[in-house]
Amino acid sequence: MGISKDVVVLLEYLLPGFIAAWVFYGLTGHPKTSPFERTVQALIFTVIIKAITHCIGWIALTIFTVTGLSVGTWDANAQLILSVTIAIVGGHAISWAANTNTYHKRLYKRKITTKTSLVSEWHSAFAMRDAFIILHLDADLNERKLFGWPNEWPDDPKSGHFVITEPEWLIELDNGYDRVPATADEMLLISASHVLMVEFVKSSNTETENAE
Repeated sequence: MGISKDVVVLLEYLLPGFIAAWVFYGLTGHPKTSPFERTVQALIFTVIIKAITHCIGWIALTIFTVTGLSVGTWDANAQLILSVTIAIVGGHAISWAANTNTYHKRLYKRKITTKTSLVSEWHSAFAMRDAFIILHLDADLNERKLFGWPNEWPDDPKSGHFVITEPEWLIELDNGYDRVPATADEMLLISASHVLMVEFVKSSNTETENAE
């Protein structure tokens, strides 16, 4: 009975950290770690969130004491609600920073790190540029080349699917390629297992071809 109570108390204490981690992994492509590592991450998040909660509480109590205002009691329930709110907002903020490489980009410019906040070079290539792509398909799909806009792409280059909108097949000619629109298809779903290589097309090249 005592053990169960201790577990409940521990989970309640770590709840803000688990919420922040849940938001982060739900909004980024980072793979989930082991249960032990997730618990450690939740503990770190919780310590930070609790510190912010206490700082906000101290500032609020100081302001209310000076002004004589009152909006309620600063009890355990109020602290829990505030800490959960901070966890949700903080989780979204950390996810945004990870998906946009904002923090690491600044550190890179100062030569503090050579890493990015994105999961891999695969994620970085798609996340850091808005461009049409060319998928080079394998022999199972007749080694064809598909041009289009990557509306969605897989987290893993070896599994999942590409969702390609504005799809066009590239037909090889003596002096280059001809783009044949897949007029019957609004979009194409291509398995990543059939993709040998991905080309990112410069926007100037696309604009020139469309103008022609």
